[in-house]
Amino acid sequence: MAVAISRPFIYVWLSAIIFVLDRVLLAVSYDSVNSMKPDCGYDIQKIWMREVANTPFAAPPLIADVNGDGKLNIVAAPFSESITVLDAQTGQHMPDSLWPVQNLHSSIYASPLQYDADGDGMLDLLFCTSSGELFFYTSNGTRMKKYHQLPSSYVLKTWYQKVVIASTDNIANYVKAEVSSGVKSAYVPVSPHVLATPIIADLNRDGRREEIVIPVSYFYDEDEYRASEHFNIEKKNISITELEKYLVGGIVYLNLTSMQIMNTIFLELSQLTANFPAYILFSPTVIDLDSNDSHLETVTGTSSGKLYVIEANGIIRTGFPIPFDTLHGQLTIGDVNSDGMLEIIAIDTGGNIACLDRLGKTLWESEISGNSSPGTRLADINGDDHVEILVTTDVGDIYVLHGNNGSVFSGYPLHLNSPIHANILLSLIHDDTKALFFTLTEDGNMYILGPDTECSSHFNIGETSLVQTLSHDLVPQTNNMELLAATRDGTLICLSLSQNFMDDNEDYAMDIAKLTVLPSETKTPNDFTYLLHKPSIEVNSHTKEMKDVMGSSFNLEFQIVDPIIYDKTKKYTVHVYYGNNLLATSVYNITGYHSLTVPVWLEPSQGHIVVSMTNHHGQIFEDCFPVRFNKLILHDLQWLLISPFVAMATVLLVIHGFPVKDLLPLTNKDKNR
Repeated sequence: MAVAISRPFIYVWLSAIIFVLDRVLLAVSYDSVNSMKPDCGYDIQKIWMREVANTPFAAPPLIADVNGDGKLNIVAAPFSESITVLDAQTGQHMPDSLWPVQNLHSSIYASPLQYDADGDGMLDLLFCTSSGELFFYTSNGTRMKKYHQLPSSYVLKTWYQKVVIASTDNIANYVKAEVSSGVKSAYVPVSPHVLATPIIADLNRDGRREEIVIPVSYFYDEDEYRASEHFNIEKKNISITELEKYLVGGIVYLNLTSMQIMNTIFLELSQLTANFPAYILFSPTVIDLDSNDSHLETVTGTSSGKLYVIEANGIIRTGFPIPFDTLHGQLTIGDVNSDGMLEIIAIDTGGNIACLDRLGKTLWESEISGNSSPGTRLADINGDDHVEILVTTDVGDIYVLHGNNGSVFSGYPLHLNSPIHANILLSLIHDDTKALFFTLTEDGNMYILGPDTECSSHFNIGETSLVQTLSHDLVPQTNNMELLAATRDGTLICLSLSQNFMDDNEDYAMDIAKLTVLPSETKTPNDFTYLLHKPSIEVNSHTKEMKDVMGSSFNLEFQIVDPIIYDKTKKYTVHVYYGNNLLATSVYNITGYHSLTVPVWLEPSQGHIVVSMTNHHGQIFEDCFPVRFNKLILHDLQWLLISPFVAMATVLLVIHGFPVKDLLPLTNKDKNR
């Protein structure tokens, strides 16, 4: 008996066969090319592994000196179960602390942040949960009283009967931050969710780093409303079937000093089941798009495919939003064509990459195969001082595009034949002009690739990851740069790079490598670039080694680096913070070495000095080191206060001797006496 096979089925079957053959050919092509390439000269070894939870990391951890002892720590916040701080050298929980801390009733999609919540000079740890909670911990794991819960948005109950989707031109008709009691019955409160890492920055350039920009998606979480103890349907006066009709994407500006909301910008309203829902799944970017040394704009994209630029006053910039397919990754912003102005690089799920100017004009477009979940990064892969754009895809391809026109770099794409879920990590290891690519693929291989495709190595570490691999000098004794992978099963893995060759100048090589360390998803809120020759601020090593500062001021020595100078009028604003307390500000018009007299904090204490430089683009570059202010003097004063009493007691004992009788009464346990 003949079996009828439909034509659509044949098309699907043939498409599947073609796709499989295509990937096999790519694999054979890559393996054949790879077999002809020399080894990159490095081996990867596991130094330590630490299981933090049984849930995946949805955002990268943070590498920082948490307690101000001059040693690096790793702040780990997996999706749920627990959060902790580890010793970067050993992978053990921080000794003499309360870490780890349980996190059983909330989930986390955001990386940990550092912020001085109590103003004592020591940077505390800020965690943001998916339910819109912001809570703080001290360096030793003590939960602080400072706390904020983002409020719900109020959506008109029948909005979907009037429009299919609402955007900035009409969303105010349907979504409110607050409603009066008289009309409250016509609205439903929709719960806030934070699905990406917020950004802390000085948005209004007043010298106070106290504003946090939070990407918020308002919707009813299924787990939340299915559990009767967490959700009261009757109270909201809607049915369960109607809950999927409410999804709002917005940006919340919060002052971390007062914990008051400064502004809430609702961008889009859609249903959860829409083809292009209004989620905001990635961190916003804050930067001065106009490059006029003014307030920072907020640039963000949504799952509905809209690219927004929000002015400092909360108004959407003229010419925006710009439509795409669903936008993926934090929007990358930098000067990619060497014209002295900033450009926006956007990539959508259709594989379309666009370069836009500050007004939204398209400068060039390009197309890649596959999708890119993490977005893009900027680099100079061949040391010619021109910017290239790096893209990884879910089919295992690595693209490098020319920044001036979007054309694909010669020798690319590279086909690794396994999905890549994070951006490429670049690190300078032993050469002063060229970096190496590091990427962890879905099949558990960590690849080391020469950016000009001259070498290739890969090592199977047996784990996969959804987030960015980080790099830092985690174990100083190795004299190599270490990699940190946060895996899908809640494990942190510290990987060491060992050389198969002798380096003539290991100290110089390590100094070069430190220029490209990556302590989190980005080094600062808007630094997306891997360049050896790029703007930066570097505190002199002599100043960093000054652990104890006594007196009323100290001398801060640092270097401003900016090899690309477009005009002589641009300036560099340097702020010196103790925690988040502003100690000094100075403006410079030239690069090079500088010295600044900085007043010490009024009270004897220990904390972090953060030296932050902002250029005319609003790009932020930082250096940080721990310090103790007048702690030795405080210790000496304590001895000076107690020493007269000790001396007097000693003299009295010498003159009068010890008392004949015991100073305290004695008891005898012998019942016979």
